[in-house]
Amino acid sequence: LQFLYFIVGVQSKMTIQLSTAVLLALFVGVVSEDPIHGMVKTGTVDVGIVETSPFILRGRLMRLETIHPQYINNTMGKKPYLRIRDVANGNVSAGFAVDYWFGSALTVGDTVYVFGTNSKPPTGPDRYGGGDHIQVFWSSDLQHWETSEAVTFPNGTATYIRSFNTDVWAGKIDGKNAFVMPIELGDPPEIVGSRFTIGFAVTYADTPNKGWTFLDPSKYIYTKKYYSACPAIWYLPSTEYWYMIYLRVWGDEPYKVYAEDMVRSKDLLNWEESTDNPFLWKTLGDTVVAKEGDVRLSNDEKEHIKNCTAKDINASDIDFIEITEECIGCPPPPAMYINYNWGDQSGDCEFLGSAVFNGTAEQYFTQMPF
Repeated sequence: LQFLYFIVGVQSKMTIQLSTAVLLALFVGVVSEDPIHGMVKTGTVDVGIVETSPFILRGRLMRLETIHPQYINNTMGKKPYLRIRDVANGNVSAGFAVDYWFGSALTVGDTVYVFGTNSKPPTGPDRYGGGDHIQVFWSSDLQHWETSEAVTFPNGTATYIRSFNTDVWAGKIDGKNAFVMPIELGDPPEIVGSRFTIGFAVTYADTPNKGWTFLDPSKYIYTKKYYSACPAIWYLPSTEYWYMIYLRVWGDEPYKVYAEDMVRSKDLLNWEESTDNPFLWKTLGDTVVAKEGDVRLSNDEKEHIKNCTAKDINASDIDFIEITEECIGCPPPPAMYINYNWGDQSGDCEFLGSAVFNGTAEQYFTQMPF
């Protein structure tokens, strides 16, 4: 059942449609642990890790992880960088892509392609810490990496664009094979509107390490009306739609929460929003310690989770991979393996959560009405 609630001060007293569970999350902070749109939360897998991207490489479930300067186990002198974790045994690769963050990844054959935003633009305004280009790194052994610039933005003092999170997936645009990259943008105000917002880049190359074009942000944008960030994208051949899940702010203080919404488009220009949003939100399932692979949180980390539980207002930075056959570290197929972040959006309480949807990617995305 859906109800309409008026929350004073929310986007000029706009009407927001919320489910009963989300209403409880806003006003009480306690919700049912029933699956949210079929997603069963399996708990916290790490502390202080944000912006992750799961993928499968040679029959093993892997996860790209963005390491921020404040991460307790940062091995690069408090600089941001990227690394890859084997979910089954917990082993991590050597760090790479130093000074890049907001990472995302996908595989083509036995090669993994990783995308990161630079952390230190050389010139121009830098109000929120965004980058002026997106770099692609690729490897088949996770040890030796090649790299090149994927998307470069204007970076003058008057004309500039600042990027943050990205995601990349393969599908079709106008009947042609393409890789699509939604890009979280934070500046300039005339492009992003109510920051943040999402722009798009496309390449029609056979691999996603070349040929990228940033689409005109005056047309290809979602959305200037309200906060829209942290995009994750997927293409379904059966429907010919691109499905994007992104972070949206619901409500104002003291009832503000960050939750995931779903939209879809066939052309990246015209977007439809699901009538059953939000798609994912905070629950007490965030705060249990996951029984996943080699998850071993210290007593101090477990205490930190406990202390942050009452501060949880967030389900953000979602990414996912479809499990179509048995693989090491994977849930039983068919399934979607999901990572997301929970916490208080302050940087102090930041946790990496996992969830599982028991079904195919088609079932996962088409369950939402439009």
